[in-house]
Amino acid sequence: MPRRTVSMVTPLFAKPGTVFQPLITSRCLECPYFNACLGNLRPLVSYRVIGFRKHVVHCPALSEDLVTVEVEELPARLVMNSRYVMPGAVVYYQKPDCDKEVEGCNPVFVEERERVRILREIEKVGNELSVVEVEFIDPPHPRLWLLAKQKFLGRKAGHRSE
Repeated sequence: MPRRTVSMVTPLFAKPGTVFQPLITSRCLECPYFNACLGNLRPLVSYRVIGFRKHVVHCPALSEDLVTVEVEELPARLVMNSRYVMPGAVVYYQKPDCDKEVEGCNPVFVEERERVRILREIEKVGNELSVVEVEFIDPPHPRLWLLAKQKFLGRKAGHRSE
């Protein structure tokens, strides 16, 4: 069963059945509503709105109102070592050793040792890797947004520019 949580979205997305990927602005990480808004979601993972609540908050980062919604996390694609791929199994994610730049080999939405349930194998990549569809067992750690921000800006983790 997909992981469900509560988040906040603009009124345009606050309709049951709407699918979206959360994105942040430079002001989101310091926002007092971050944990309730995006802190429960993973960067670049899709979510489906399954219900909404009548609670509305004015977002200081976007300068517009946000509606509280219930969402379910949709399956994501990961590259994994083929020997761990067994549909239905819950495994601890391990970043695969990719010889060349394989798309999806270094995702920003999952950390090492996070539990995932393998739903299905999509395709083989070489002899030792597989692209798989997974669902996440545990909620994301908020540091994923910091890592995603650093990756999108082309920085290494822990590196600060002046």
